[in-house]
Amino acid sequence: MTFKDFTERSDRVNEIKEQLKELDEQIAKEDAYSEKIYSSIEPGETFEEMEHATDLISEETHRHNGVINKLLGEKWELEYELSELTEERTSDETAIETKKVQDNRDVSEVLGEKGRELSPKQVDQLIDDGYNLYVPTNMGHMPVRDYLEIKADQAGFDSYGELREKGYSIEISTDSLVTEEKIPVYEALEIRLDISENMDGSELNKELDLMDLDELDFDDDLELLERE
Repeated sequence: MTFKDFTERSDRVNEIKEQLKELDEQIAKEDAYSEKIYSSIEPGETFEEMEHATDLISEETHRHNGVINKLLGEKWELEYELSELTEERTSDETAIETKKVQDNRDVSEVLGEKGRELSPKQVDQLIDDGYNLYVPTNMGHMPVRDYLEIKADQAGFDSYGELREKGYSIEISTDSLVTEEKIPVYEALEIRLDISENMDGSELNKELDLMDLDELDFDDDLELLERE
């Protein structure tokens, strides 16, 4: 539910409360008016007078019941709508509070949860705490920091930092974040080579040694290369 929906629902709740207050006033006025009518009817002394008084009372009772039933019907409908809205609002408020708690959790606590949409605070934490994570794109896997910078640039900002300063954020799901170990071998090599552009041969070999190439499944990656 959007903030606009939540606001409109709150406005409707307040509107119903005002309408119920007006209905209670109308019911009280109608009861007082009907009581005044009853008290003004003289019982009479003759049979004709008593019969006439009885007819007046019957007419007033019929009129009064019709008015009251109509007002009570409107009141019941409003009370039912109010109970539904109040229940939904309570549920929405609970969901909002739950989301606040989730959004304020440390990012390390939620990275292992599938389908979790990271809050802006948690995305910032990925950068601030130096998490070595990657996002899959149509150009291969990209370091999360670079991904955020590019997305910010596409949105017309000079940097991700500027985007955040302006009050905007970029959504990232835990499902779209992978560690370097999960990246296909040929992509991982390219990443290492990019990092090692200015390294000499010995330094590059050290970087490649850090990848534990013996533990990587080259067969799967060769199949990927063949399919491409």
